[in-house]
Amino acid sequence: MAETPKEKLITIAEVVELTALSPSTIRRLVKTGNLPAPIRLGPTGRSIRFKLSDIQLYLKNI
Repeated sequence: MAETPKEKLITIAEVVELTALSPSTIRRLVKTGNLPAPIRLGPTGRSIRFKLSDIQLYLKNI
C-alpha cells in the first residue's frame, strides 16, 4: 500500500505570521467562508490547525 504525503498543519499564530492578519480577522474570514475552515483536533475539538496549503492558496489569490 502506498503511503500518502501528510498535509502540514499550522496554528492560528503561524497563520497570523504568514498573513499579517489578526486572529479575529482570521476567524471572521473563516466564518464568512473567505478562508477555509480549520481542522479540529483531539477529543474535545478545542485544538485547531489550518492546512498550510489552504493558507498558501488564499495568499496567492488575494
